[in-house]
Amino acid sequence: MLSAPTAAMPGGWRPPKRHSISCKASLLCENYFNYWDFSKIFTVMDDYAAVKIDRVKEAAGKYFTDNNKTVGKLIPQGGVK
Repeated sequence: MLSAPTAAMPGGWRPPKRHSISCKASLLCENYFNYWDFSKIFTVMDDYAAVKIDRVKEAAGKYFTDNNKTVGKLIPQGGVK
């Protein structure tokens, strides 16, 4: 799947016309695995571009709350010194 910075590039992202066969196969597999539709490779960036900032803010307000978070504590191997 594409990273957010790649998805946010001006003009969106499109698969280059001259990808290697293995790269094309990888893109097809990723889109089939993520969306159960290999043809999403041609429309996924349009779907991302259609999301408006108001929808992002609404979702963030709904899910990123003080009562809805996970905190992890990383402890190095061998314990804290």
